Amino acid sequence: MKIKQQITALLCLLPLAAWTAEYIPVTTSRTSLLLKVNDKNRLEQTFYGAKPDRIEDLQQVDLQTFSAYSTFGTSHVFGAALRAIQADGNTSTELKYLSSATDKPSADLIHTVISLKDDYYDLFVDSHYNAYQTDDILEQWVEIRNAQKKSVKLTEFASSDLSFNARQYYVSNFHGDWANEMNISEQLLTAGSKVIDSKLGVRAHQFTHPSFILSLNAPAQENAGEVIGGTLAWPGNFKFNFEVDNSNKLRVLSGANPYASEYTLEKGETFKTPELIFTYSNEGTGKMTRNFHRWARKYGIKNGNVERSVLLNNWEATYFDFDEPKLTRIIDDAAKMGFELFLLDDGWFGKKYPRNSDNAGLGDWQTNTAKLP
Repeated sequence: MKIKQQITALLCLLPLAAWTAEYIPVTTSRTSLLLKVNDKNRLEQTFYGAKPDRIEDLQQVDLQTFSAYSTFGTSHVFGAALRAIQADGNTSTELKYLSSATDKPSADLIHTVISLKDDYYDLFVDSHYNAYQTDDILEQWVEIRNAQKKSVKLTEFASSDLSFNARQYYVSNFHGDWANEMNISEQLLTAGSKVIDSKLGVRAHQFTHPSFILSLNAPAQENAGEVIGGTLAWPGNFKFNFEVDNSNKLRVLSGANPYASEYTLEKGETFKTPELIFTYSNEGTGKMTRNFHRWARKYGIKNGNVERSVLLNNWEATYFDFDEPKLTRIIDDAAKMGFELFLLDDGWFGKKYPRNSDNAGLGDWQTNTAKLP
């Protein structure tokens, strides 16, 4: 009887012994985002930070385990990256891992796509990562595809779901108004959620900017400390949700703002989210911003590494009070100092309603020939 019990126990352990975790590293020259397929075939994030000498060092010890793209209606009880309402009214989505693939579009860029599928419905999610090697920049977005015969309604559709495990979290964001732009504000995150968002549509960045700085364990410093910087490549409504849970873990959901923006995903249709562009630095905000600057010059700005003309703008010198002789003198003197391009600012228009102050002329786009004959 005892032998039978031992054999039964060994047979029960066989599936556990046979299972081996699959790790999917998304790495740059100096940073690593490590993803893992767990024993339930779900995708998890185990680490994001400085790249170790050997990626195996991270695989042997899971520093932290979080859902890599959380969904509504599962055991995950916090804010979810994806919430979908099926045609039958079901609001639960449970994504299982299907496959992953990596390609190299260029010498400096590695692209990874991880394919997930709902356990019951034909709803597919492809999570894409671009890893820019020398700039230490990651770019993430998801593509949600409906392969069913009926439509699906998307009510949450984040681009990225990042998680962190630290003692403290400090988040900084930029805000302001006309003539008072880009003021920086930093605060300590406590239990619960902090939301940075905009619902202004095409004027989304008018009062706040779609970017953040997250500092781990201490307020952000210029040349020291662990920081993560993120910016959303999206000109419309956006939302960042920072949620500290009951065990002091932090989840950061980033993407287009779903406020009043439910999306009906028709059969056969694919929904692509905006890209979150983010980077990690263990040398403070200075290194973080340099990573962004290098990347932007190469990929974010047309001809970003081309030398620009030295430009002079007349606004602070003249405001509305100028005419052709005054501008000519300014241009001639500027040319002697090496300026190569002149930009004429406000006040050049308004024939019937001259733009000689801030109270007239808008909409009358005819050149003011009294100033500029």
